[in-house]
Amino acid sequence: MLSFYYHRELKPRKIALIMSAILASGSACAADDLLYITPASPEQKVTINNDSVWSRISVYSPNADVIVNGKTTVNGQAGISPGVAISQNAGKLDLGDGSVVNFTSDQIHAIGNEDVIDLNGDGQFTAKNLTVNSTGAAFNGIGAHGSNHLVLKGTTNINLNTTKENMLFPMARAEGIYLQGHASMDAENINVTYRSNGPDTIGINEASGLWLWNNEASVNITGTTNVDLETSTQGALYGVNLADTNDANGARKHVFMNEVNIKMQSNIAYNPAVHNAVSGFFTIYANAETEVNKLNINASSNNNLYGLHFGTNTSDDKSITTIHEANIYLKGGEKSRISGVSNSANNSIIGKLTVDTEGGENVYLLDRVSKKTHFLGDVTLGSQKAYDTTTGTLYSIYNSATIDGVKLVAWGKISADPYSVIDIATTDNSYLYGDSEIWRTISYSNIGVINMTLNGGNTRWDMTGNSKVTNLTLKDATLNFLHEDGAASRSTRATPAFKTLTLNGDYHGENGHIVMNTALGDDASETDHLTINGNTSGSTTVQVKNAGGNGALTTNGIELISVAGASDGVFKQSGRIVAGAYDYNLLRGNGQNANNWYLTSALSPEPVDPVDPTPAPASPEAPATKPEALVRPEAGLYGANLYAANTMFNHRLQDRLGETHYTDAITGEESVTSLWLRNSGGHTRAHDNSGQLGIQSNRYVMQLGSDIAQWSTDNQDRYHVGVMAGYANQKSRSNSNKTGYRADSSIDGYSVGMYGTWLQNNETQEGAYVDTWALYNWFDNTVSGEDVAAEKYKSKGFTGSVEAGYTWKLSDLSERSAVYIQPKAQATWMGVKADSHKETNGTRVEGKGDGNLQTRLGIRLFGKGHNSLDDNIGRNFQPFVEVNWIRNSKDFGATLNGESVDYAGTKNIGEVKAGVEGQLNKNVTLWGNVAQQVGDKGYSDTSAMLGVKVAF
Repeated sequence: MLSFYYHRELKPRKIALIMSAILASGSACAADDLLYITPASPEQKVTINNDSVWSRISVYSPNADVIVNGKTTVNGQAGISPGVAISQNAGKLDLGDGSVVNFTSDQIHAIGNEDVIDLNGDGQFTAKNLTVNSTGAAFNGIGAHGSNHLVLKGTTNINLNTTKENMLFPMARAEGIYLQGHASMDAENINVTYRSNGPDTIGINEASGLWLWNNEASVNITGTTNVDLETSTQGALYGVNLADTNDANGARKHVFMNEVNIKMQSNIAYNPAVHNAVSGFFTIYANAETEVNKLNINASSNNNLYGLHFGTNTSDDKSITTIHEANIYLKGGEKSRISGVSNSANNSIIGKLTVDTEGGENVYLLDRVSKKTHFLGDVTLGSQKAYDTTTGTLYSIYNSATIDGVKLVAWGKISADPYSVIDIATTDNSYLYGDSEIWRTISYSNIGVINMTLNGGNTRWDMTGNSKVTNLTLKDATLNFLHEDGAASRSTRATPAFKTLTLNGDYHGENGHIVMNTALGDDASETDHLTINGNTSGSTTVQVKNAGGNGALTTNGIELISVAGASDGVFKQSGRIVAGAYDYNLLRGNGQNANNWYLTSALSPEPVDPVDPTPAPASPEAPATKPEALVRPEAGLYGANLYAANTMFNHRLQDRLGETHYTDAITGEESVTSLWLRNSGGHTRAHDNSGQLGIQSNRYVMQLGSDIAQWSTDNQDRYHVGVMAGYANQKSRSNSNKTGYRADSSIDGYSVGMYGTWLQNNETQEGAYVDTWALYNWFDNTVSGEDVAAEKYKSKGFTGSVEAGYTWKLSDLSERSAVYIQPKAQATWMGVKADSHKETNGTRVEGKGDGNLQTRLGIRLFGKGHNSLDDNIGRNFQPFVEVNWIRNSKDFGATLNGESVDYAGTKNIGEVKAGVEGQLNKNVTLWGNVAQQVGDKGYSDTSAMLGVKVAF
């Protein structure tokens, strides 16, 4: 056997002697490209030339010092028996910078747990920018099994490609780096890639990027560790597996990893009979200290998936594991069990944590986490996608955990078994989406505990199902009973329409807020419910949303909150609670129900002064008086708007007439053409039919018109036909004298139409007259209340009038003035109708009153004349006063979910009007008046009008 040694000080003449010595001793040999050093080798310090190629390097001498000058390549292979490319159990071996170790195994591997680089004993192995490639049967990249110390500088790349069977050894492994015993390692950057996708690869038991087994030394990786594992064969995958037992001397192990990126993909079909689990970062310690600055895990499998697991194998575990930031994403199949973070060990510290999943049948984001696990940064568990894609149940926190003083975002169920405790105390901007459950033993001897203290502004729990909690505190936080039909609901799975939260213990509120849903109706209405078996304290606001209720009158009320213990807490109504025509109030119960809180739409009865009872004959009890309902202020404004839409453009002949006749000053020929404009404003006071709402309105109307034709049949009478258009608006306010709430409304719109008039005597204006007009009207309407959404809708329709009267001259006061009386009657049909409207809260609003026939009977007393100074200039004045009786055939108002609220007091109205018409000259006429109307139930209307007409 020939031996080749490479050393700077070796002389060519000595090579023959060394060869002879090796042949004689058999202690060191190199056949072709094989280097083998034992303690008997004459040369212990060997320098290997740059770019040399070997089939194997073996160093077994404690005094050996083998150094590669530059880089080298080792091409090893194995058959049925195990083989290695590099082996070392003593001494020093430095592979230089950029060395490559290639290893192939084309035969069936009989052992199945061997290393490409096999390090035993207590030597030191050093390499910079090392690359290890293994192809064929399963081999570990680097395995250290004794007290070896590994120094891996630069970037170490380990590529394991398993393409052959491992039939004869069922525990075959393929680990990137495998450390056992007292082996230690200092490394900078490590990349491990594993593929097991060949058609003949069976029997692989497990593969990992980094595996520490029964290791009691230290590991220090200062750079980035990247692990990329993929398999299509049976077996488990571990990204980083740190398994340790305490030795007899209580040696403490230290592991530091700066940044760890783990990517794993198992393509194996679901098979519960085979251990095909995929684990990202797996630890079982008895006595160790581990620190990781940043951990990223991205793994997928059709079988079970585990992200980060802390375990122990002793009851006296002194381990401390610190992970400053962990980001975990796990994608499972429809039957997968997924565990994000689990911890049965002690003293674990996690800084910022994010766990997200996709798929899986039963998913546990925090899975039995020891109370000695401390979370120091934000904790994010799950997402909308995780919630949507889980085929079974998504658990955000399962069985045990303590989260104290950090921001928590958690999607899914919180569940505590009979022997576990979950303590949650959040900070600002925390968010919980899901429900909670507490399990007990059959005998009730043990029951789980969930204590929740939701702290901080913008913190909210969207509760998706019936839930149980032990103790609950809301401090500047919101508990939202999420309703399936609500716009804010993001649930993709069936949950109860109405939900109950049961507290086995106490409730405390410090500026807390609760949002509940009720199908607002009578006492039997469906509703969310808060059941408190303990005591209450503090102050909490309660917002109630209507969930499809039509509104109804309650008797005792709808129970929202029940308290079995001391009911010292105060629950205050937040915002309006409305349905149909009703306002609801949140009130404490009375008598034996004084601990509980109810919604009521009934007026609270006025207190009655107590009186001393006097003996009286027994008499049958009178039936209880039906309570009066609380009418909400918006209800009265729908009627106010519709009344305005049908009346604002209504007018009478004198509102637009003026003087229509003059004689042309040049030709002397009669001609009549005019353009007129009238402006009016008014203020109305009214009530609804319950008397609870006071309604005030202010309006403005402008109408413009012109005659388009005129004629006479006998040179005495006169016919006029004209067109007109108008604009009007009204703003109203409704105030409840029972609740103090108020609402506002506005209506504005336009009208176009025609008019026609016949005057029996156009010159003297005595005798009969008939006036008709018809208009098409359209309006935009709004109604807005306190703490409720503004409502917008439209109204439109026709109105028309026929008016007739007769004028008599009562007396001539002088040759220039006279007094006249004019009885008159008018019938106006009102057909403006409001569109059917559904409020944001679900209330269906239908206007009522369209089709009303308004009749007016009145008498007008006026004078007509001028001063002598105005002779021959066409100036005349007509002061007047008139009284009218106005009757409406229908009440205007609205029905809200079938409950009618009327604009009251307009059935019969009395009116007094006074004004003056003045013809300034033959071309210009002015007129104006003021009027006061009075009806019943407090109705009144005050108006003023000013008109002008220009003839040309």
